[in-house]
Amino acid sequence: GDHFGFRRLAVFGSTTGVVAAVGSQDGAHAWAHYLKTRVERVFITRGSQALSNAAPIAVAVGRTRNGTVVTALDALTGRVMSEDTLPFAYTRVFELPAADPESGQRLLGFAVAKPTPRLAVWPATVEAARALGAANVPLYFELGDGAASSAVQGFRAELGDDVTEPWLAAQPVWTFDLPAGETLISTTRYEDGAYHTALQGRVLGDRSVLYKYINPHVGALATQRTDGGIGVYLVDRVSGRLLHAAEHAGAVVNSVHPFLATLSENRVIYQFWQPGAPAGYVTAVVELFESDLPDTRDERTEVSSLDLRLPSVVAAAFVAPEAATALGTTRTGSSITTRDVLFALASGKVLALPDAMLDPRRPLHAPTKDEQAEGLVAYTAPLPLDPRRVLSHSHAVAGIAHVRSAPTHLESTSLVAVFGLDVFFTRTSPSGTFDQLSPSFSKANLVITSLALVAGCLLGAPMVRRKLTNRAWA
Repeated sequence: GDHFGFRRLAVFGSTTGVVAAVGSQDGAHAWAHYLKTRVERVFITRGSQALSNAAPIAVAVGRTRNGTVVTALDALTGRVMSEDTLPFAYTRVFELPAADPESGQRLLGFAVAKPTPRLAVWPATVEAARALGAANVPLYFELGDGAASSAVQGFRAELGDDVTEPWLAAQPVWTFDLPAGETLISTTRYEDGAYHTALQGRVLGDRSVLYKYINPHVGALATQRTDGGIGVYLVDRVSGRLLHAAEHAGAVVNSVHPFLATLSENRVIYQFWQPGAPAGYVTAVVELFESDLPDTRDERTEVSSLDLRLPSVVAAAFVAPEAATALGTTRTGSSITTRDVLFALASGKVLALPDAMLDPRRPLHAPTKDEQAEGLVAYTAPLPLDPRRVLSHSHAVAGIAHVRSAPTHLESTSLVAVFGLDVFFTRTSPSGTFDQLSPSFSKANLVITSLALVAGCLLGAPMVRRKLTNRAWA
């Protein structure tokens, strides 16, 4: 059996219309299906259930000239369960916090701009839309966050019991206008679960605590400036508030040198090309805290993005060893294990750097005793390309476009999948395999020792009883 959760089926969709499932242990193809449409997203809307015979469901979302195609497949066999053509073009699709009352799978939401802003629901039934309204969870989404846009607008879906269509009307709640001469080139949000953490603060060397600013609604907007350079804006996607802004004069972003970003816990990590002398790929790290004063935090038990305080920001820049094509971070079940930052390099390597290596609080001087106790090391701009940190070992993974990670049943271990032209699976343990026995552990010695202890107890028990009896009669 798969006691550790290492054996998974990963479902991929391609731009050529192929949806396929690949085993994470041996790379064997479980099934493949041709959908005749460009696949843009794949969701697992219903997972495996131990007490049910219901099959897990994989949903592939694609586009055609006539609208949007949503195909549901049995994730174990590839059998097509349904195929719907929806009469609209969407700007973004995401999972919703409600389940379909008929199939039990998670609902999908489509942000639609025309003819009027609305949130379309799939499965496209009135019952599914009413189930979403019954969940009574405020829903926010953005429009205008595509490339070349000059403004992003936030909307709130109107929930209610009087739903008569498989969609919800939306009302604008905020508008974020980019500065003059800037156009949007990239929007980055948290991947599923990337903001979870078991450690709400960072313990400093003097035992005080800097509390992390954990907000799942943070989004990173990257812009191109007409006079050269780029801008990076951290925005709350519920309230539209600007949390942090940075400008990088002279930075170049194009098809050869793309802008890459990832969000993890209270950090935003992004990379861009900086020409000049010396030229190089800059990896910037922005870390958000509730306050710059230790032991200071928001003590309210209920908070909202509409009245959150602005975070305290610590930022630093590093020089990447070479060009990256994708960024990501490791994930574990309870988010106790420290995270590694994953770099998919243009050379085909997959590099995992410790979280501490990209700490923006690394001192410019020799660390003090308190800083050493915190685990900080002196700042150096170049990030090392340590062969021991290359997860792909001697393999060159061609054309990496995405990096994804998933937790296992072991808190120490994370599964990592990188894919593009090639697909590569591995697993990594950023904090070591603290919840596993090492391969060199002698199970035979353990059995022999246990048997010896049992034999000693059996032989010694009569002797102890006899001694106690003789003492009582003495």
